[in-house]
Amino acid sequence: MLLVPSRMDDIADVLMSVGQGTQMPRNSADGEARPLNGWLATILGGMSLDTFEAEHLDHEMAFLPGQPERFVGLLPWPELNRLLETTAFTRHTLRMAMGGTLLPTSDYLTEKTNRVDPVPMTRVKARDVTDRLRKGATLIINDISALSEPIRTLQTDIQNALDANVAVNMYASLCDTSGFSRHWDPHDVLILQVHGSKRWQLFGQRVLQPVNGEAMARTEQPALAEPTWDRVLRQGDALYLPRGYWHLATPVGEPTVHLTVSIVQPNGLDYVEWIFKSLRGEALLRKTVPWRKRSEAEGYLHSVRELVVSSVSRTDTLDMFKRDVALATTASRCVPRFGLPWSAMNDLPPSIGTNSYVYLVSQQLAVDVPPSRAVPAPSDLDRPVELLHTLCDYLRDRAPVRLGECLEHLSVHAPKHVVLELLGDLAARHVIDIRS
Repeated sequence: MLLVPSRMDDIADVLMSVGQGTQMPRNSADGEARPLNGWLATILGGMSLDTFEAEHLDHEMAFLPGQPERFVGLLPWPELNRLLETTAFTRHTLRMAMGGTLLPTSDYLTEKTNRVDPVPMTRVKARDVTDRLRKGATLIINDISALSEPIRTLQTDIQNALDANVAVNMYASLCDTSGFSRHWDPHDVLILQVHGSKRWQLFGQRVLQPVNGEAMARTEQPALAEPTWDRVLRQGDALYLPRGYWHLATPVGEPTVHLTVSIVQPNGLDYVEWIFKSLRGEALLRKTVPWRKRSEAEGYLHSVRELVVSSVSRTDTLDMFKRDVALATTASRCVPRFGLPWSAMNDLPPSIGTNSYVYLVSQQLAVDVPPSRAVPAPSDLDRPVELLHTLCDYLRDRAPVRLGECLEHLSVHAPKHVVLELLGDLAARHVIDIRS
């Protein structure tokens, strides 16, 4: 059943969640094993999600061996070449590093113009990139999921399974020189060895609970000069490292590509920040602190404390926080989708008959509603939300249906161009397909 949000602002969140396969946080009963499928199941192998979360997630590293072909389809070499040839990278998304130093972007990126369009476009210097790789540099593509559908699916699967914000970067090398020196990351990482091999060393000491924005220079280097874990990841292997693990990755003199899946889980600082953001509308907190009169100031601060404690003590606060984090994560990682020509049409053109069929592609139409937002009675629903509800129920029960029948059924709820716009949006998000 599709539960409908009570605010117009949430319609886009619902569509993004449906279209990108994003699920809301789970609330499994204690002791009940949660099903696991998709890419995280492939990575963990025979390990269950409950075991991974209890024994490894945010706790302990895990070596996850696999068959050589396991990750090859995520980024074949020809696809990497195509991305380098056709993508207008920014100075953030494409980087090169060698020996612990980031190389100047001017070494491998250039801005080109032509006589038709004088606006410069960033392009990769193929010869310079190749030359630096030959000399030992590492090529980095940040947020590669924005460029690759298979990697975007990987990202979404892991994000859904772990209720976390996930990003994916790519690292390619040809020689035996490390791109980065020994370091730790402020987030958990999954290393997927796509092509070739790479040596990974861990150094025992761990920086406890680091968060984004903390400077690595403020932490002491590991006392141990020799690694406590030293292994070459072969093609198809994976490695999980919780945040704060000192590590060093070194190519072994052969072409190698690995993906780093960064996993950012909400922490207590995020929760406190969320609590205070949720209180911004409170009149009490908008008052000027009466600090000139001590008795009034003490009374005021007492009232503030009671308000904060009351907010934190609500039984549904944790569920509200989890769902808001899930919606924010979905919105931050959604890529733009287009539903042309349907989304821009006021009516069906003669070339598209009403005998075309509407197919339901995805069954992921169940979206939870944050408990803080009561589901209104149908008479109170905003019309676009009611239309979404009606359309999804109609298609679930009958799809495929003729386009003409679908438009006729929904005509009592909205004008034809509104229905077409919604159909186009759902088609763009691969929830439905419209074809003859």
